[in-house]
Amino acid sequence: MGESDNRNVSSRFREGYVPVKAEDHKDLQLMSDRGSEFADNVEVGGLVLCKTSLENKEAREEYYSDKAATQMESVDNNFMREQDPRMPLLRPERSTRVTGSFKK
Repeated sequence: MGESDNRNVSSRFREGYVPVKAEDHKDLQLMSDRGSEFADNVEVGGLVLCKTSLENKEAREEYYSDKAATQMESVDNNFMREQDPRMPLLRPERSTRVTGSFKK
């Protein structure tokens, strides 16, 4: 939106993200934005490419996976609360499936 988001950038740096140096990716032909705070890094349209450790990535995935599982458990508990012994409800089965052909 035309303004830098220092709060977001600072938060990501505290989480362990590190800006990627442009010299590490010579195959990319980029010019840094004028007046950029990250002139030596890979930046396009005000977005800075960052990297993080594998441990950080796995911890983040585990955190959000656990959070999603907790939310689904809460939904199930709320659903099953409405159960009446005269007309039992079945726990919903959840599955996803992707079909189709993908062309290159």
